[in-house]
Amino acid sequence: MFARALALTIALGLIGCNETTNGAAVTDAAAATPADAGARGAAQTATTVVATVHGENITLADVDLSAASGLVKVDQQRFDVRSTALDSLISERLYDAEAKSRGVTAEELLAAEVEAKFTPATDAEIEAFYNTNKARMRGDLSTMRDQVKGFLENKSKQDRSLAFVNELKAKANIKVTLDPPRIIVAAGDGPRYGNADAPIEIIEFSDFQCPYCTRGAATIDEVKEKYGDSVTVVFRHFPLSFHDRAPQAAAASMCANDQGKFWEYHDVLFANQRALQDADLTSYATELGLDADKFTACVTEGKYTAMVEADTAAGSAAGVTGTPGFFINGRFLGGAQPIEAFSEIIDAELARQQG
Repeated sequence: MFARALALTIALGLIGCNETTNGAAVTDAAAATPADAGARGAAQTATTVVATVHGENITLADVDLSAASGLVKVDQQRFDVRSTALDSLISERLYDAEAKSRGVTAEELLAAEVEAKFTPATDAEIEAFYNTNKARMRGDLSTMRDQVKGFLENKSKQDRSLAFVNELKAKANIKVTLDPPRIIVAAGDGPRYGNADAPIEIIEFSDFQCPYCTRGAATIDEVKEKYGDSVTVVFRHFPLSFHDRAPQAAAASMCANDQGKFWEYHDVLFANQRALQDADLTSYATELGLDADKFTACVTEGKYTAMVEADTAAGSAAGVTGTPGFFINGRFLGGAQPIEAFSEIIDAELARQQG
């Protein structure tokens, strides 16, 4: 699956802005905790006291809240392992059934559909691959030719095998009910795009000073265009501690929201991430035709400071440690990932709802 293929990239932090610490205490844990948090300890519930310090209790809910980001990763890893195993079992049964229907062995079927149909590597492909990856090679082309050829042909066989399994899946009666981990994250007071009753709800945690969030916002635009009325997007703020202008930009965007211009202001902020001083924020509001006096008063009085902090707390409680972070019907997707990663989840969710 596409998401698992990007797991290493995510783990290395190459597609998002990341905090180095967990941040402040969270106040709305009930709105955003791992769905099975209360079941982690045998016969223990969220209110179970697991430690006492100077007479003050620490409950399992307190522990789960503090460990939220780690628990989210554990849940996702468990699902990924199960999903991979399930894919393997489904493929094995499809192969066995197809072989039986043809009156051949599974090995004979593999030979006929994969070994006989994969595309052998050409000299041009071998040379092109070698030249592209020359810096990582441990010899010249003549030395590495057989290894490169083997690599390319193994990949071709894997691609053909996957294509054949997909052919078998397309004509089989398969129903997958393995449910992925979900995290209940409230929309809060975040600006919403689309109909709240849409079958797909994306809760986005983002930071106007994070360059990866700019890429994430562009991908969300692609998602909106591709899925139309099937998707609704809620924007929640998660300004990182090392982005000094992000909190003020977040609050200013909500002041723009008061005048019905959040998404327009949102686009301007992402397009001007290096110019987020107070004068810049006011200038953007003026350019968008907002009432300058109302906007300035809103920003100056700090009308949305508490809301931005509450959004950040909710994100932390849900396990967000970097930006951008997305919850697609409760399924977490972290980092500035391409539309394929979103489509994998969205398509699965739409299929699940259609039965």
